[in-house]
Amino acid sequence: MQYDAIEVQAFDAGNPATAAQVVRKTVKEPGQGEVLVQMKYAGVNPSDVFSLMGVYPGFTQLPGVPGFDGMGVVAKVGASVTAFSEGQRVTSLGWLTTSQGSGSWQQYITLPQEKLVALPDEVSDEAGAQFYINPVTVVGLLEVAAVQPGQHLLITAAGSTLGRMLIKAARAEGINTIGVVRRPEAVQELKDSTGCDEVVCSCTEPLAERVKAITGGAGAGSVLDCVGGDMADELAAAVRSGGTVWLYGLMEGLSFKGHGAECLFRDVGYRGFWFFPWLESKPHQEQQAV
Repeated sequence: MQYDAIEVQAFDAGNPATAAQVVRKTVKEPGQGEVLVQMKYAGVNPSDVFSLMGVYPGFTQLPGVPGFDGMGVVAKVGASVTAFSEGQRVTSLGWLTTSQGSGSWQQYITLPQEKLVALPDEVSDEAGAQFYINPVTVVGLLEVAAVQPGQHLLITAAGSTLGRMLIKAARAEGINTIGVVRRPEAVQELKDSTGCDEVVCSCTEPLAERVKAITGGAGAGSVLDCVGGDMADELAAAVRSGGTVWLYGLMEGLSFKGHGAECLFRDVGYRGFWFFPWLESKPHQEQQAV
């Protein structure tokens, strides 16, 4: 059986959209312990854009089908598969075949059964398609940030899907949240929709000064930043002495501007967070728990 897939045959860092094209592929019949899934939804995340550009370590094999998020329905099961049945809605513990050139941006995909997770009835298809990249990143970021209840966590691009998840998850743990947005009209909306304790508009307010005022001069306990660029320079002044600016995205480009004096005299550090190695370093049972 033939089906459509979005495939990358050559990377394009300057215009990523041109790297993707629709091709016809043949369904791979499920073998021992494998499940054939008919995809219903596939997400588009910054990691997918990096995949098209050729800078994402999790997607290097060409030609290849990108896509790290999605959900579908079991179309067929292979021999010895007992955990899943035809018609069952599923998502994946990461569409980890993406690194092998077979991600979620296709109509059918064959996976080992241990990489699949059944979707509960109360979870919609749309929500199930966003089950992996953003929520797991939230768990990992809160773990490495290690901000304690009552302390402040500074979150950039706070109005994004991931930013909103971070705010709600942090508040559920008793952490005070400070969101950073770029549009003045987004300030009140973010407070109303997420309960974010404080919201700073970086285009109209001095970021570090506002954070210091909010935290009584101490600075945020940690910073979670997906922007990079020039903002990273300001963020170093907004975090506590000995604190860390965690970079988990690079929305302003592949390089960022750091603040040398803050590193030298206040022991502020910049570190990167990539959730794939963070998750894969855990035993299988802990991965399932996440």
